[in-house]
Amino acid sequence: MEGCDFINCGIINGSNGGAIYFAGTVFNATGCRFLNCYAKGSGGAICINSSHIQYGSTINRCIFYNNTI
Repeated sequence: MEGCDFINCGIINGSNGGAIYFAGTVFNATGCRFLNCYAKGSGGAICINSSHIQYGSTINRCIFYNNTI
């Protein structure tokens, strides 16, 4: 993902995720904004549900503001 805006993303009926629910092995986010994202159980802006994140995964130059669980 590059240059994406996630604003007011919420999970109301579920429990995980907020803006993104990720269950893979390589996660790359560059220049993204996560603003006012929320989830009932876990996640908020990003819920990473993976037992192993591979080398090379990045969260680079992203803005996280006012995210809640």
